[in-house]
Amino acid sequence: MLFVPSLEIIAAVKIALALYNDCEIQQMFKETDLWLTSDEEWKYIIRKKMPDHLIPKIIKEKIIRLMKPIDYEVQMWKKQHETFMGEIGDRKIQFHWKPDGTIDRLKTANTLIQSDILKIEDRVRLACNYWHNESVIPIWNQLLGKHRKHFFLMCMRRTSDLLSASDRNVIQWIRRNIFEREKNSRKFKLIYFNWDCVSLQGLLPQNLTSEERLQIIRHTLKREDELHDGRFCVLLMAADQRINILKLNPYKVLRSFLLWPGQCLFIQMANHVRHDLSKIHFVCLLHTIFCQKIVPNFQDFEYVELLKEFLPLIPNDIIKDVEELVIYKLIKLAVDSRFSVLPVLKRYLLHSELDVADNAKMCNEQMIEDVAFWEEDQSDFSYTDSSEHYSDSSED
Repeated sequence: MLFVPSLEIIAAVKIALALYNDCEIQQMFKETDLWLTSDEEWKYIIRKKMPDHLIPKIIKEKIIRLMKPIDYEVQMWKKQHETFMGEIGDRKIQFHWKPDGTIDRLKTANTLIQSDILKIEDRVRLACNYWHNESVIPIWNQLLGKHRKHFFLMCMRRTSDLLSASDRNVIQWIRRNIFEREKNSRKFKLIYFNWDCVSLQGLLPQNLTSEERLQIIRHTLKREDELHDGRFCVLLMAADQRINILKLNPYKVLRSFLLWPGQCLFIQMANHVRHDLSKIHFVCLLHTIFCQKIVPNFQDFEYVELLKEFLPLIPNDIIKDVEELVIYKLIKLAVDSRFSVLPVLKRYLLHSELDVADNAKMCNEQMIEDVAFWEEDQSDFSYTDSSEHYSDSSED
């Protein structure tokens, strides 16, 4: 975990998880992307399930604010593990949680690998991404001949032909433990292993030296764009080394502190790298906070207050250009009006006219593309945001 949560947070998380797993609540959430919806109806239903005489109002509100980050954790886990899951139903997955309200990915993977919920070949693939080399052997020994043949044929393919990046880790395991190639080569393992938001949370990095971990962190931050990748890179190192990780890729690592529960460290971390961020980095962070947190009505943190503290950190030579952008004008409107929650109007959807959820998803995709383009050719990139979806009217 990033830090030890308070007893109040631990208690709120426990109740929030019980509510989240309630059958009625789950059925309601199936009809919408909770973590991106601006709809308030679900809050009314959850409040009804918390008796006033048992739970104080202030704790109730904390619990409700945790529902979106909890749902985000679940949806991102499913997205990042979809190549392992096959067609199993959501209710069959037994998630293990940490006290801070984040999924314990290693314990969750352990349960899935050791159960019969997944097909045996998917259990092998999951084990190759999460477990030590020797631990996978008992699972491998359960494979039928036709399934082993499938994996052996996979080893003969080029990496670019693999169906999923995680299969690189299966090939790595087979070559080291079945074919016994490069069995004693740590370099082979580090170079060819697929390090991402799945394998970074497994047992494999725990066997590496501090220098080797830094090597895979550099590799991951260059290649991966998921918010969780930055988070898990930070968690690989001791707390006193986190600033060093931040300095390796200031934008991607700082952005990961917008995930629950890291927001309380965001400004502290931003202060360390404010002069290492470019204009495009600041603009993308502003878009992320506004379009993916404030407009979808995330209430797990005071994001308007966060913006108030973040804007003064933008260097003078950059803020002049940023002030001309539509996103800055909207943020100033939010900050100056002192509203924590903005009305969902079409003028706040900068990336998609469809709805709040699509706008947030499109924002994330555009930020990834813009930063990638800037990193590829910094000399030929000039950022201007589009006002295509912005209007000064207040129509619904």
